[in-house]
Amino acid sequence: MSAPTCGNGSPATTTTPIRRSGAGTTSGSHPAFAHWSIEGEIGSISCPLLAMQGIDDEYGTLQQIRAIARRVPRAVLVELPQCGHSPHRDQPESVIDEVTRFVDAHAVTTKSLPAHQPAA
Repeated sequence: MSAPTCGNGSPATTTTPIRRSGAGTTSGSHPAFAHWSIEGEIGSISCPLLAMQGIDDEYGTLQQIRAIARRVPRAVLVELPQCGHSPHRDQPESVIDEVTRFVDAHAVTTKSLPAHQPAA
């Protein structure tokens, strides 16, 4: 059996754990999060996903968000400059712009939906 791949043909696996840095690292994360990971949860995501992170995030790493983008075929990655762990607080206008762009790009209009069929 071949290794799973993303929609672009790249490997769906990564050597970068998608988890918070644990105690004793430079991130200063709480020890309760040392082994927290979303790796087992993201493989089944097939809808468009906006993954946004501040470049200066003091808790997460860009490798983590890039690993998400490699594993989720329809992920859109946004790395915000001069932004820490809370993009909505640090770069509110940029977040609004990116979310608006993402929603506009993936909007479903009522014309593309099937007509409602009343229950019999």
